Amino acid sequence: MKTGASWRRAPHRVAALCLAVGCAHPGLGGRKRDLDKARDEVQRAEASAREGRPEEAESLYRAASKDDPAGAAAWVGLGDLALDAGRLPQARKAYRRALYLAPHHPGASNGLARVLLARNEDLPEAQRLAEDALRQESPQKARILDTLFEIYRRAGRYGDAQSVSFAHYWYGRR
Repeated sequence: MKTGASWRRAPHRVAALCLAVGCAHPGLGGRKRDLDKARDEVQRAEASAREGRPEEAESLYRAASKDDPAGAAAWVGLGDLALDAGRLPQARKAYRRALYLAPHHPGASNGLARVLLARNEDLPEAQRLAEDALRQESPQKARILDTLFEIYRRAGRYGDAQSVSFAHYWYGRR
């Protein structure tokens, strides 16, 4: 009987349909709660980091990465904390994980470019990452322009560095 194979796959189709339209499905309630919890943990972690509590922020980011393994925001946050603490290998790993999950994430691209700058390695790759981050819509545009300025300055491209500096100036005046 050929219908046997299709009904075995039917629960997955029903789950996908319910996820798309937002209906109740017994297997989906937990996943949505985990995503909501992860989003809340990321917001609390960002607040903790801003308030100078990096240990608490790291704990919250790690919890968020467990609740939403496919989410890049927690990994970007972990990378930012590691970079700020000077733990460059951990920062690099976190940003790479975020870029694996979200290939053009501006925070992850810029963060990895900053890691490459801090380690004085692979300026062309750092430039590619920073330019990719700049092409994305992001509230971190000023930070990305700072990274790009430093890349151009280190590469001896002073005209490009000056252009980025002017862009940063005019962006800040808006």
